[in-house]
Amino acid sequence: MSKPRRATPLDREARRTKIIDAITPLLMTRGADVTTRELAEAAGVAEGTLFNVFDDKRSLLLAAIQARLDPEPLRASLSQLPEQGTLEEKLLAVAQKVLPRLAEVHSLAVALHGLAVKGGPVAFRAPSYMREWLGAVAAAVAAVAAPHAAELRVTPRRLAQLFTTLLFASRMPHAAPEEGSSAAELVRFCLEGALISPKEG
Repeated sequence: MSKPRRATPLDREARRTKIIDAITPLLMTRGADVTTRELAEAAGVAEGTLFNVFDDKRSLLLAAIQARLDPEPLRASLSQLPEQGTLEEKLLAVAQKVLPRLAEVHSLAVALHGLAVKGGPVAFRAPSYMREWLGAVAAAVAAVAAPHAAELRVTPRRLAQLFTTLLFASRMPHAAPEEGSSAAELVRFCLEGALISPKEG
């Protein structure tokens, strides 16, 4: 009778990824106050195992935040936006890709700020990967708006700044979820404003 085969041990990078994936939901809920015990339980490992892979709790949390805010998957997703259609249709496509991620992005930003505060009295500055994540959204909006420049009263770049700000503000933690704007409503508001037009009046 043959002996049961042991599972192949995960290499260090695979273990890092598995732990990060497991603890991210907890990090989003608890932020920088999460304990190593809670992290170990979420990952299904002993606390000592965490620190065979990460130097300490802070390095684990920072690695998790950076992994989830890697801008490259977002850029790849936004590169598949439709090239044809109206500006409204294109902005709606951007919003539908970005809005589902924003609750996570806000939670991770709060956790990151909490880590900065715990690290000492230093002014918080968003790391480059977070700025690149936000910049990827603005770049995608500017790109889809460029062919419609003649239709705009602002430049495509300015539209990108305004629309990106509107998207992110719509999912800020203090916004009431039951009153959260839909992608279509945000696009329409950005393009048409709040005032009734003469043709509607």
